[in-house]
Amino acid sequence: MALTINSTGNAFLEIDGVILNTVVALINGAKSSLRDADVKDLVDVKLKKLKQILEEPSLYRSEPADVLGKLAGLARVPVASGKIHSAEAKAACAEKGVHLLESDGIGYRCTLHKTLPPALPPRSEVVIPVPQQKRGQ
Repeated sequence: MALTINSTGNAFLEIDGVILNTVVALINGAKSSLRDADVKDLVDVKLKKLKQILEEPSLYRSEPADVLGKLAGLARVPVASGKIHSAEAKAACAEKGVHLLESDGIGYRCTLHKTLPPALPPRSEVVIPVPQQKRGQ
């Protein structure tokens, strides 16, 4: 889901995608063509703002409305996704501990870094295949 957090009626933080379970929240920065500046923005701006928001959630309003309560207490894991990733963006992901989700046209490959919370599998790569659609669907 996309997440917008408002303060005094203005958008204070917008996140491209948030995926929650009972242990972690994946915070996704989605860009068609990922640059190193996008990775730095995800970590140095968006995650820091989210931490600030969660320290005093009563000052903010989120859309969807119940997300702030669900985010409290979860490990926040940064993920960058898109179609094209520059070498600089890949290096920034490794440096900042951002997990990189890439598509090869058949499925998705996620490069995980050693900064994973203990609840996630200790793998260096996870491959998510895309089901093939039958003709006419």
